[in-house]
Amino acid sequence: MPLNYTMAAIFAISLIVVYIIMWVFAKPIKIILKAAFHGALGCIALMGYNFLAAPLGAAVGVNTYTAVVCGVLGIPGFCMLILSNIFIF
Repeated sequence: MPLNYTMAAIFAISLIVVYIIMWVFAKPIKIILKAAFHGALGCIALMGYNFLAAPLGAAVGVNTYTAVVCGVLGIPGFCMLILSNIFIF
């Protein structure tokens, strides 16, 4: 089947449309992946803290909310979770 100009034009236009769609959605996908990565790091930090502090009775619950707080706020969020656990319980 020979390639005519109409098929080549449709192929080029479809490539341009796919490129534009990928360009538009690249930033939101990047933000979502970054938030998920930071949440996972927060969860790992909480698990490490629980591994070291659980024998002392100062463990923080690891769930979605604490992992997100720790991931979004970073070290201050991690310290806030630990201090709130100490002062509340």
